[in-house]
Amino acid sequence: MAFVCVAPIDESLPETIEAMDKAMNDWTDKAARGECAWICSDCCCSFPEGMPDKCAHGHQKCTDIIQRDKAMARGDVPPNA
Repeated sequence: MAFVCVAPIDESLPETIEAMDKAMNDWTDKAARGECAWICSDCCCSFPEGMPDKCAHGHQKCTDIIQRDKAMARGDVPPNA
């Protein structure tokens, strides 16, 4: 899976990147709460019911990231911790 974004390289670039970051964080929070589907960026598996509680393939590093994202969605840890 690839993601391509075209953005102007001018004074609006920081605002564009900030808007993209906010949109991605909002989507991740929704998926962590089970409000929308989620796609794992490592294995590209999709989870229509939202972010699982642990890695579907048993990878501890992925499970740690999932748990961090779920904690951020609950407000237990600051964003981008």
